[in-house]
Amino acid sequence: MIGKIVVVWLVSSLFGLMPARAVNITFPNGGEALLDGEPSEIRWTFPDWLASDSLVSIEVKGLIGDCVCWGYEVGRNIPISNQSYLWMPRVLRESGERYLIEIKVADSLLKDWSDAPFSIILPEGVTRSLSILSPAPGGAIYSNTWTTVRWSSSAIPLDSLVYLGSREFDRHSELGSDLYASNVNSGQYLWKVHLPPGLYDLDIWWKTEYGIFGAYSLTKNVAVMPEILRLSVFNPSGRALKPRHLYAFVINAPDPASTVTYIQMIEPETGNVTVIGNSRGHELVVKGRIPREAKPGWYLFRALSDEVLGEVAGPYEVGDKYRP
Repeated sequence: MIGKIVVVWLVSSLFGLMPARAVNITFPNGGEALLDGEPSEIRWTFPDWLASDSLVSIEVKGLIGDCVCWGYEVGRNIPISNQSYLWMPRVLRESGERYLIEIKVADSLLKDWSDAPFSIILPEGVTRSLSILSPAPGGAIYSNTWTTVRWSSSAIPLDSLVYLGSREFDRHSELGSDLYASNVNSGQYLWKVHLPPGLYDLDIWWKTEYGIFGAYSLTKNVAVMPEILRLSVFNPSGRALKPRHLYAFVINAPDPASTVTYIQMIEPETGNVTVIGNSRGHELVVKGRIPREAKPGWYLFRALSDEVLGEVAGPYEVGDKYRP
């Protein structure tokens, strides 16, 4: 049926027997200013010779200068007889962005565009923005480590998804997995950094109801460092550590599943290293005993696994084994 309509339309148009335009957009058709977040109707008419059970799809086309450079679909399989479709205009980056509407009749070549661009605007005094607060440009995060990414936002629709991505520093290539937070208003996302060491740019977008990304922002030159283990000694008394005593060493591991193999005690003056404890698996608190032969003084401690060398903690004071 649709195929016959197209043939009739093409032949009739060539001989001037009927208008060449099969669908006619009446709103927005050029010059209108639609308010962001306020539902608006796309309206059209169609001629009697076009079957009333035809279906149409609707796309919003974005302009950059005079170029129709991108677009997104807001509806499909809409009965043409409805002659209107309710949609939600969205400013993606800056108020006053210019757009066109395109309506296509399914399974045919029939379509129509807005006669001229219309704009989508934000309420007066409102600015839409989204930017990463941390990690900061020139900052550092650690590979295979859980890192909290924080952002600030202004006038982003409630319950919008936030997407973050990474790519090599000053390059347009994509690298690594995208990650997202379920709600822009949470302001943060706990990210497991799977990137190898190097320099990266981090991108952030919000995603509209129609699956298009907006309010793009970029944090440049973030260093991803080799993974690291951090260590602290649980010593609530605050007194000097005592030889022959057991202490709890608390591990801040890159991955909760990391295996800490050893706890080392390092004498700074000589560089002597003594293993004072080891874990039985994926433990984040490891017991270690200060050696009985340890001399009074200041010592450093370090956690390590078979793959990762930990950060040095301390110095911590070790007291005389004969004094209470």
